[in-house]
Amino acid sequence: MRTVLAPNRIAIYLTVLASIFTAIAPMVAELDTTSVVSLVTGLAGIVIVVFKFLTGWQSFEAREADNGSLLKEIGELPPETPTDVPR
Repeated sequence: MRTVLAPNRIAIYLTVLASIFTAIAPMVAELDTTSVVSLVTGLAGIVIVVFKFLTGWQSFEAREADNGSLLKEIGELPPETPTDVPR
C-alpha cells in the first residue's frame, strides 16, 4: 500500500528544514550580523506563508467534512433522508 503525504504535512516538513538551515547556516558559513538578520527575516516570511496555507487547508477540510464529500468518496455516507415528509 502506497502512502501519500498530505500537502499540509509537506509544508510543515519544509518549514522545519528551513528552520534548521537558518539555525546552522550562520555557524557553518561564518556569516555576519546582517546576513543572519536576512536569514531570520526570510524564515519569518516562510512561516507566515505556511501559516496562511495551513489555515486555508483546515478551512478546506472543514468544508469538505460539512459537505460530506469525503464520506461519499469512501462510501460511508448514511442514506439520504427525505426532508419534505409531513409530520
